[in-house]
Amino acid sequence: MPSTLPYLQHRSKGKEKSGVKHSGYVNSTDLRADQDRETEKASSKSPWFAIQSKVKKKTNIIEMQKKEMEEVRVNAATAIFLCFLILTSSQRLCSDMVQNPNVNYNVVTLSTVLLACATISTLILAMHFHGWVCRKRSIYIRNNNTNIEQKW
Repeated sequence: MPSTLPYLQHRSKGKEKSGVKHSGYVNSTDLRADQDRETEKASSKSPWFAIQSKVKKKTNIIEMQKKEMEEVRVNAATAIFLCFLILTSSQRLCSDMVQNPNVNYNVVTLSTVLLACATISTLILAMHFHGWVCRKRSIYIRNNNTNIEQKW
């Protein structure tokens, strides 16, 4: 499933752009480099246009990161809600099994499957957050190297 995040915009494999061969996906750093080249071309024409385009470029980067943060928040909230729902329903089934010794085997199977789903979804959520934190850290380091001050 392709990502809708703006930093993973797809470019065709092997396509030449600005003399650089891209392998498929491009991150926001590559987009920034393209914008820098356009800014340098425009700055030779008019200093006001250069200042305006630099401000626009920084605004675009911040807006892109805000959209990404919003998508991560929605995904995290959905995953946490689903984990909570699965855990509470499996806890109710387990308590019913303890209280009633003549329980049906279908209920035992269902509660086991629900506990397994809750465990798997919790692991997926943990891996998602780990990847998100690592990606944010690398973007922060790249932004500091290009003298763009960002606060998380």
